[in-house]
Amino acid sequence: MIRRLCVDECVGATGNLSPPMSNKAKKTSNRLTVLFVNSNKLAPGLYGDRNNLFLSVRPSGSRSWVFRFRERGGNRIRDMGLGTAGLDGVPLQAARDRAVALSADLRAGRDPIADKKVAQRN
Repeated sequence: MIRRLCVDECVGATGNLSPPMSNKAKKTSNRLTVLFVNSNKLAPGLYGDRNNLFLSVRPSGSRSWVFRFRERGGNRIRDMGLGTAGLDGVPLQAARDRAVALSADLRAGRDPIADKKVAQRN
């Protein structure tokens, strides 16, 4: 009898094993968290956030922020480093803010890599 009650509550009137979820609950956030960025057990690869911001983890375990974008009028994908990530590097929120600013520069027709080279020369 207890088992039957559990099945009835879990299955519900529709026969599904889980209750229906709203559209908002189904969406998962693809945003990185500070805890995830500082984790010691990340496999090598790229981990996406938003606004073309990625956390790049190398096989050695070093991490860096990468802004990835497509060249205007071309198919070439370019990567721009935003600094190291982790406890001693650029914080997650600062990297997000920089990615938003770079996206705005791209929409305005500026090349962020060329702008960075000009700034380094001066």
